Amino acid sequence: MINRRAMHVRLAELAALIYPYSIGFGLLVGVFIVLLPAISHDWKVLILQCSVTMALYEEFALFGSLAIFILLILFFATIISSSYSRSLSKNWSSEREYGLPSIRQIVERKIYPDDLRGEFCFYSLIIINFLGFFVWIYLPFGWISFLLRAGS
Repeated sequence: MINRRAMHVRLAELAALIYPYSIGFGLLVGVFIVLLPAISHDWKVLILQCSVTMALYEEFALFGSLAIFILLILFFATIISSSYSRSLSKNWSSEREYGLPSIRQIVERKIYPDDLRGEFCFYSLIIINFLGFFVWIYLPFGWISFLLRAGS
């Protein structure tokens, strides 16, 4: 049987490691696959030749169902983590600290869940950090691309 504390530690360390890279990757994908095809016709032709980039472009520049589903998951995960942040751990006090702990704070201060509500909060924070780079693709670049297409 897997030790739950060890699983929490490994998952938080993985999320802390991946998060900065995922933001950079999301910004690059947002600029080169979602925004530039709305600006340049030649770039759009290049993007539509590959099936992976075409799928990303169609989902995030045209507000596809996957993009909206990911945004809803992030929205509900944020609501869950905000409402259960008081019971995250004995090492975290939402009265003394402002907002939710970052993944870096969770790893450094060993803020791991103690009960079931803390588990919900912890896993929703992990989901936010793993899916967070989709927000950088979807929100700014998707809206700019959508508005550029609507204006033409």
